[in-house]
Amino acid sequence: MPGAKVSSSSRRVDVVVVAAHYGPDRRLQWVQAYERRGRVWSDKFVLDRGALVDRLRSKKRVQSGAARAIPGDFELGPALKLIGRDGSPSIAVEGKTAGSDDLEVPVL
Repeated sequence: MPGAKVSSSSRRVDVVVVAAHYGPDRRLQWVQAYERRGRVWSDKFVLDRGALVDRLRSKKRVQSGAARAIPGDFELGPALKLIGRDGSPSIAVEGKTAGSDDLEVPVL
């Protein structure tokens, strides 16, 4: 789209999670996400639970969201964080204190 600009909020995020898949125990199995690589964004790809936890532990800015019409621009939702024990933490959006994974994105 000639002349269209990416929102400034999309430039401050490292990973945008757009969909999630949960197992029968409501534990996150994998997510579909986009990842910023320098000034460009990756195509949508799949991250397993361990890879997402690694990104959160390494202080990457991870948010839920949805892709917009302009590549690299996103409708951003809440940030994701680790909650709970070191051995098996839950992943949830900021403000939640639930003991189970809850990303507030579409479920696949």
